[in-house]
Amino acid sequence: AKLVEDGIHELNLTQTCIACYNSPKGQTISGPAFEVDQLVEQLTKKNSKLFVRDLTTDGIAYHAPYLHVFREYLKEKFCNIKTRPLPYSWKSTSRSKIFGIEYLTSNICGSVYFQEAIKSLPRGGTVVEIG
Repeated sequence: AKLVEDGIHELNLTQTCIACYNSPKGQTISGPAFEVDQLVEQLTKKNSKLFVRDLTTDGIAYHAPYLHVFREYLKEKFCNIKTRPLPYSWKSTSRSKIFGIEYLTSNICGSVYFQEAIKSLPRGGTVVEIG
């Protein structure tokens, strides 16, 4: 992740981020195509063996900074969600331990942390992804 984070900082990209921390060496980048293209070009110059794959997103940069403009709208839509602690058995890709409006809006508008969630799983556990 450091290589990607450093690239974002070096290029001064303001709308691009690591959307998903998938594994120690696997991240999903999200942002406007022109910024992502700059970042990919820089990263592949630094590491010619870098694996890059475009994800089909219908032109929507998920978990990217620009989505923050929708936070208030999302909060209104989630207004009937009751805040409660996450059940112990939940291993969330968000860093919050409280489920509610803020949890949901942060999950949509911010980064998700698959690697952290996977590390917290008990050996031999079963994974069910909901969402």
